[in-house]
Amino acid sequence: MTPVLTIAAPTFRRPEMLRGCIESLLPQLPPDGRAELLVADNDPEGSACALVEGFGHPALRYVQELRPGVAHNRNRAVAEARGRYIGFIDDDEIARPGWVDALLRHVDMGAAASFGIVRPRYLGPREPGLEALLDDLYTRDLGREQDADITDSWIRVGTG
Repeated sequence: MTPVLTIAAPTFRRPEMLRGCIESLLPQLPPDGRAELLVADNDPEGSACALVEGFGHPALRYVQELRPGVAHNRNRAVAEARGRYIGFIDDDEIARPGWVDALLRHVDMGAAASFGIVRPRYLGPREPGLEALLDDLYTRDLGREQDADITDSWIRVGTG
């Protein structure tokens, strides 16, 4: 079956964080092949290749983008996507249980776009006094019910 949804995870030299991202997503991919996970590696040395191939999952693919920059890497993911719809997750994010199901439900609903809660995950301690500022900057939680229309709050979803 050709996937209807491609979940793209752009990455650049963060294999351990990418591992956590992949491990959060693979169990959520439906067995019917409706979704795939595509890792787009922007490292010229291909640092994510062995990690991705090591999972040996049929719905997990690897592509490499040699032109530097996240815009080129995201565009490569779009070009390589097999699904009609694409969802992005950063390599430093962990998908909460049900995340893929929610995206597929929104595809089935005909939604033009779908956004979810984002909560930051830090590698180490934050500078004293910056915690609230950083959490406010990187957290996206509109406090809405699942599947709610957020058209009136589009400015807060933080996409570029």
